[in-house]
Amino acid sequence: MEPEYRYFSPNRLAGTGRQFQLWFSEMRSYRIRFSVAIFLMEILLFTGCSDIFVKNINDSAIDNLAPSLGWTTYNPKVNFSWSSVEGATSYSFQLASPSFNAQHELVRDTVLVNNKLTLTLKEGTYEWRVRAVNSAYFTGYSTGSVTILPEIDISQQRINLLQPTADQLLLQSFVNFSWDQIQGAQYYILRIKKGSWNSTSLLEQRVYKNSYATNLDDGNYTWGVSGVDTLRHKNSDFAIGTFTVNKDAPLQTKLIAPSNKDTLKINYIQFFWSKPENALNYNLEVYSDAMLTTLVQTRQTTDTTTILNISSNGQYFWRVKEIDPRNNTSSYSSVSTFCILVKTIVSLTDKVVVLSSPGSNSYLTTSHTTFWWEEVSGADKYQLQVVSPDFSHSQSLVVNESLTGTTFSADLPSGSYQWRVKAFNSASSTSYTTSNFTIYKSDITSQLVSLITPVDGSSLNLATVSFQWNPIAGADYQFVLKKGPWDTGTEIQRKKVSTTSIDFALTDADYTWGVKAIDKIDGSETNFSVRSLSVDRVAPLIPTLVLPENNTIINSGQVSFQWKATDQADKDLTFTLDVYKQSGATSVLVVHQILTGTLYNFNYSGSGTYFWQVSAKDKAGNISDFSNLNMVNLIGNSLTDKVVTLKAPYSGFESSVSEVTFWWDAVPGAESYQFQLVKPNFNQPEVLVKDVSMTSNQVTIQLASGTYQWHVKATNSTSESKYSDVFTLVIK
Repeated sequence: MEPEYRYFSPNRLAGTGRQFQLWFSEMRSYRIRFSVAIFLMEILLFTGCSDIFVKNINDSAIDNLAPSLGWTTYNPKVNFSWSSVEGATSYSFQLASPSFNAQHELVRDTVLVNNKLTLTLKEGTYEWRVRAVNSAYFTGYSTGSVTILPEIDISQQRINLLQPTADQLLLQSFVNFSWDQIQGAQYYILRIKKGSWNSTSLLEQRVYKNSYATNLDDGNYTWGVSGVDTLRHKNSDFAIGTFTVNKDAPLQTKLIAPSNKDTLKINYIQFFWSKPENALNYNLEVYSDAMLTTLVQTRQTTDTTTILNISSNGQYFWRVKEIDPRNNTSSYSSVSTFCILVKTIVSLTDKVVVLSSPGSNSYLTTSHTTFWWEEVSGADKYQLQVVSPDFSHSQSLVVNESLTGTTFSADLPSGSYQWRVKAFNSASSTSYTTSNFTIYKSDITSQLVSLITPVDGSSLNLATVSFQWNPIAGADYQFVLKKGPWDTGTEIQRKKVSTTSIDFALTDADYTWGVKAIDKIDGSETNFSVRSLSVDRVAPLIPTLVLPENNTIINSGQVSFQWKATDQADKDLTFTLDVYKQSGATSVLVVHQILTGTLYNFNYSGSGTYFWQVSAKDKAGNISDFSNLNMVNLIGNSLTDKVVTLKAPYSGFESSVSEVTFWWDAVPGAESYQFQLVKPNFNQPEVLVKDVSMTSNQVTIQLASGTYQWHVKATNSTSESKYSDVFTLVIK
């Protein structure tokens, strides 16, 4: 097929050469059009017809790219080349990283006359393309790619040997050797020597993968592997290992305890391992490092357990090998690790808790607050306290928590706060570290002022009453005090304050008081928080003693003291009852009771002369004087004629439940009870199961199967009753 040509025109002058283009552009800039025309005519006269036609290369292709797609190399110096295209006057070369579709960097964009180019590139992936160009046509792009791998010095790498493991005992002659591959190695040199590494090689083999297998006789061996980089003419040092081939060696033992990765909180460690067949002696080794280079302790024993004292905290590694009666030695067991963590209590007195958040004098706009501080070495717990507004003028203890961690979250209302943390352990503690912060949210309309004192409905006997409430950040307060109910009472005080407390002198009466918050910035208000109180500074009348009357004699073992409020209008009274017993020239207080009722039953055991009196206290805390002392003569209660009545379990009771509760009626005047339980009966007792004195009238006991008998007697300081009837029970 004849090539397509295009007729030369003045607009195609660029095709005659780059120098002509520059010259022609300069001529046009000076607008010397006439000279240009003459020049063009001279060209037409002195060049052949073929020189003004340009070959169409649109359908041509560039091939034989080097480097081609997917080429990788360690050499940063890359030679780019491609086949020439007939009719091309130049080549457009472009290089991008990592590719033209995901272009991060256009590394090179140039026009070349030649079909080759040498560049030095950084480590990374590149895509390159080239197309042929003439004055009228251009081919499509042909594309290649190249990856520059990181520079690798194989001499600085170390091969990790896998099998056989260090000092492994092999029970068969067929040995598999394997190791981890290293970068840059084209092949490996494997050497096997009988005896030490300094002896003559038994085998030296070039290996193109990372494993090799061969048969070996019984004996001790040393083996090593080196990686070879033929591109850089370097090799790694030999990684060396040892192993033993002994087809008659005893089997490997298995480690039992401490279990792998166990944490122990003691220093005396007991080791256990299995007993393989024909094992005679064992060699235990404990190391402080995973490479088994630092031997901490070793122990030779004929038993499969031993105890070592390891005094230092840390991680340890242990293994065992055994020796049979023919002095054959097994390979070491697998290595197991454990950690000793015996806690040492340190003094915290000189240490400081560093508070992290909220920062000092910080300003928070959300109520959810996370407290965070740095850990103190040696601390078991931390005490976190948060108050409002500060510890010097604490109005509210918001948080008081003992924590094991170093964070705590709480939802707090707006206000000023102070928080502090101290660390402590069983022996000492740090001092508190304190910081301030403020929570402020501008919309307070949905909030209510939290009133503190006086509590709602309280009755006070104070001349001056202190009113207190919790703060709301950024707010002033409107305080209102009324005599009578809130809705209908008479307002006697209204005051706007910036503090959270106010004091007033009040007369005896019923009151209500309320506080609302007013935002200092936008004037928004909360609703009133309201409470009631009463002021009463008049003490109640002295109570009237009712029974027993003065100089009464009682011999029943129990006396009931009874009184009444002198003024029946006094409500919500509490009473203090004191009972004294005459002892020579002095009186001994035997009863002191705070009571809401007007009756108290007193069980007594000893005879004597007693005196009693009562005072009254009202809701406001006003206390009356004590009443006059009434005397009562109490005659000791004899238990001789009394009998304890057994209640449960009933006689003849049978049960499969081993826990049994024994119960009997209380005896007036009794101070204690003697409980006896035998097996099988009191006539021919085999076991005295229980013989105990107790003040309670019931006892619960766990019993084994069998037949039992029990009885009870009552005692006091002067007498005792006979034993009760005997009850029998059977536990199946």
